[in-house]
Amino acid sequence: MTWNTANDSLNAFSQQLQMKNNSGGIQAYLAGQPVLSSASGTDTIDLQVNIAGKLLPVSSGSPVTLYTEGEAATEKTATMTVSQVSGGKPAAGTYMGNVTLMFDTVAKP
Repeated sequence: MTWNTANDSLNAFSQQLQMKNNSGGIQAYLAGQPVLSSASGTDTIDLQVNIAGKLLPVSSGSPVTLYTEGEAATEKTATMTVSQVSGGKPAAGTYMGNVTLMFDTVAKP
C-alpha cells in the first residue's frame, strides 16, 4: 500500500483472484483482524477487505457468500481490495501486517 499525500491516507491495494468451485458455492471471511502495525509497535492502521464488492467479516461464524453454487460452477475473476478504514491521519512511520483470508465451500443441499 502506498501513501497518498493529497488525502493523508493509504491508497487501496487491489488484486485479481480466480475462483471456481464444482462442489458448491464459495464463502469467505478473515481469520484475524486486518491491521497494519508500526515497526515500534505503538501505532496501528485498521484495514478492511472486500472481495467481489463484499466486505469480509472477521469471524468464521458469519462468512460472506461470494458466489452461489450456480455462479461458482464457472470460473470467476473477483477483485480483492484491501483499504484503510476511514479515520484520522495515521502517524508517520514504517508499518507491516498480514491479512489472512479463509475460503469455504457452501455445501450443496
